Amino acid sequence: MSGRAGAPRRGFWACVLAIGAACTGDGLTPPITATCTATPQPVTRTGGTVTSTTIQPAILGGDRRLWIYVPPAYDASATGCYPVLYMQDGEMIFVSGNASGATTWGMDTAATGLITRGAIARLIIVGIEPRDRTAEYTPENPTAEYSRDHPTGLTGTDGARLTGTDANGANYMRMVIQEVKPFVDARYRTRADAAATGIGGSSLGGLIAFWGGVHNSATFGQVAALSAALSSSNAVVTRDISALSTKLPLRVWYDRGTEEIDGGAPRSAVDDQLLQTMQSKGWVSGTDVTYYLQPGAAHSAFWWAQRVGLFLRFLFPPGS
Repeated sequence: MSGRAGAPRRGFWACVLAIGAACTGDGLTPPITATCTATPQPVTRTGGTVTSTTIQPAILGGDRRLWIYVPPAYDASATGCYPVLYMQDGEMIFVSGNASGATTWGMDTAATGLITRGAIARLIIVGIEPRDRTAEYTPENPTAEYSRDHPTGLTGTDGARLTGTDANGANYMRMVIQEVKPFVDARYRTRADAAATGIGGSSLGGLIAFWGGVHNSATFGQVAALSAALSSSNAVVTRDISALSTKLPLRVWYDRGTEEIDGGAPRSAVDDQLLQTMQSKGWVSGTDVTYYLQPGAAHSAFWWAQRVGLFLRFLFPPGS
């Protein structure tokens, strides 16, 4: 499968440039101010650049580290605005600056190569580090009924059993929309409208990205959910899409590896149910939703890195 949706589909962009003017905002509630406390230190790779910056968001408190990739030749011109993709687990997204020795997605290297070959649009990628991963990436706590019927859907990827006060995904998404995004829009030449803004992640990060896109389609127009924990948190994504009266202006890539599927089944029943639900609301496979099942792939960054090019081509084709 190619992962490409065909010709660009989003039409005109609402970014008007003038001398001394910035790209237009997204019309959200006035943002809470998030202060930059660290001077970005660029780590230059072939073509693209990754910087690390720390902010103090008011909504969840504490320091929050952001990793920000800009495309090749971003600094060569003072004009031009770029689409933005907000990724969860930011410390694992880029090769640049990762000192843990853990496998990363290598999105900086992959994006630079694809941009250089003209395979995708030139975009900015923002990696957001979590502070309390399970809580922040969980939209809601499981109900008693769901806990009884889905005992394997109660734990996060770190194995911590959710309690009645753990789920904090709604506040996390408020932070991303009201603090992280305005921070980035104010400092980088971004296309701030929803059609040019994506959100993505893997596992629980894929769950919160998918849920966040469904509930905030006025902010996000693209979703990348890799190996998303769709059966966790009351299966909220399928449930909430089922409740829609019509499809949202949201393009979605979601996927899984065959080695992740319980019981050795050839397909994921949860993923198939979600796809059928989306199609019933008007999403068209290959046009505004793609579900990809990777043969032999397990639940790890090693495999997610192999799918970066596929979902970037689908969500951010040339000219988008």
